Amino acid sequence: MNQTPLIEKHDNVLVVSISGKILNNNDDHPLIDVVEENLPVHKQFVFDLSALEAMNSSGINLFLKLFTKIRNTGGELIFCSIPPVIDQLLIVTKLNSIFTISADLSSALAKLKSQDA
Repeated sequence: MNQTPLIEKHDNVLVVSISGKILNNNDDHPLIDVVEENLPVHKQFVFDLSALEAMNSSGINLFLKLFTKIRNTGGELIFCSIPPVIDQLLIVTKLNSIFTISADLSSALAKLKSQDA
């Protein structure tokens, strides 16, 4: 990833905007720090992938780790605004059937809000 993730709070949801590329296996990835630092306070995360340019198996591994970490603490993770190239990767790996995916940020926030009700 080329840049540090941009973090925004929407009520009790942490929105993490991811940009650049995730192409190397890096156990001290900034996304891991973001999730670990915020997980005690925030249980609901949205990863906005609109600016993610490329990802390979290292990115898939990273997302699976974070998904598992969040779910194991009773949290929820939704991916939104997925570029076509990343969407195709999720389809080929069948991770689109495991991850919760929304078309855009507003629909992801609405899904999380409806789960709270």
